[in-house]
Amino acid sequence: MGYPRDLWEANLRPFEFVQASDRVLQHMQYHDLWRTIWTDGRALPKNPDPAWNGYSVGHWDGDTFVVESNGMTIGRGIDHFGDPHSDQMVLVERYQRVDADTLQLNMTLTDPKAYTAPGWAIP
Repeated sequence: MGYPRDLWEANLRPFEFVQASDRVLQHMQYHDLWRTIWTDGRALPKNPDPAWNGYSVGHWDGDTFVVESNGMTIGRGIDHFGDPHSDQMVLVERYQRVDADTLQLNMTLTDPKAYTAPGWAIP
């Protein structure tokens, strides 16, 4: 399905983060999907080769893990409704551990070619 659809289409099924020295791997049980999030200080590429999960870089902002992604393959919807996106889509995810059993995620999708105003949100 690709990203970000894989995250919420999985109906919040289990996923895990595996941390290495220069990257974080996100493993999603639903499709046995492995996503690489680079944490070595690199910037998002200006013209990435399109990929199902895009190209992701992450950093820590206090106790929040911030992930920015671009380069998602065009032609699939970002959700199960089929809402489109363009080659200018950028997704920002903010993961914060609320307590020992709760991980909070806030996502912001920006795409000036496809959307000109805020739309719906997933609570």
